Amino acid sequence: MGGGPRHFEGVAGALADLGVDTHLVLPSRTAVDVPRGASRQTRLRSPGNRAIRHVTYEVSRIALIVWWLISGTRVDVWMSRHSLFGVGTLLARRIAKVVVLEVNGPVREEVAANFGSPALARLVDRLFRWQIKCADVTIAVSPGLVDYVLTRQPNATCHAVPNGSKVANVKVSRQPLKIVYSGALTPWYDLTTLLMAVERLRSVHNIAATLDVVGDGNQALELRRFAGDHGLADIVRFTGWLPSSASQQYVHSAVVGVIPMGRAAMGRSPLKLYEYAAAGLAIVGSDVDGVSNSPLGAEVFQYEVGSVESLALALRQALIAGNRTYDAELWSWEARARQILSLVEHRTGHTEL
Repeated sequence: MGGGPRHFEGVAGALADLGVDTHLVLPSRTAVDVPRGASRQTRLRSPGNRAIRHVTYEVSRIALIVWWLISGTRVDVWMSRHSLFGVGTLLARRIAKVVVLEVNGPVREEVAANFGSPALARLVDRLFRWQIKCADVTIAVSPGLVDYVLTRQPNATCHAVPNGSKVANVKVSRQPLKIVYSGALTPWYDLTTLLMAVERLRSVHNIAATLDVVGDGNQALELRRFAGDHGLADIVRFTGWLPSSASQQYVHSAVVGVIPMGRAAMGRSPLKLYEYAAAGLAIVGSDVDGVSNSPLGAEVFQYEVGSVESLALALRQALIAGNRTYDAELWSWEARARQILSLVEHRTGHTEL
């Protein structure tokens, strides 16, 4: 397995708990430990800025597969997220009986946004279509991304398998009017609307709620300035980047967790949705793909994306509702791992690969 650290750590740990011999392959810059039960972990070279990390991680992953091919190492299932070049997916077919490709974002649009190159975005899109064609099983983290995959490769078989989280046993003192957002401070999330909604919650609805913004990103400075200009400095706390254990403390002390995804997020299945569920928070989320049609969609207090008043009302309802309990079968990593195993078994026609 290889890909995003938190995501693949969760799936790998669940697969190991289910008795699957799991080898986890991660970028060198991640701080993820080997999940309990996973047999091994390999860290691959991934230094430098975003562009260099993509290139070096992909090159080192290709080198690993080539080495396994030369040394005679074989695996039953190779599972990886999509990559910029797709060479790893093709080479994986030489060492694995089944290749599983996971799509967790709109590839062409992400490259255009992150690198500012329409030409590179078109090239990556062509390679992405090739990766889908090479894979035995393709999974996407939201129904919208399934449609996205099918527009790239109409003959593909793609299944929606959302993200998940660890089952948590939270025993902390909650702050009754505390709202939390935990995640990236990037344009994928409409955080300005969230700040304005918290202000409206206080000034119009007379609810003295406060907000913790846990995380960092390229909009951090802009958001801090916006909060100061609108008199929110004492109401909104920006923590900056925190390690997972510290960020979870902020989540566990809150009553409401917010997922302010914008339209540009295009089908992501946010890990924070399931982390909020694991912590027992009331969840407020925008009416976009990946949230509204997620396994927990019916449990989410939804609001119209971009609407300050709609979000303020959803926050008010969630604060009144308080802490919640959710069915772990809808959101746990184990449930997700079982889905993936079922798809692989269906593809091979039997349970022993």
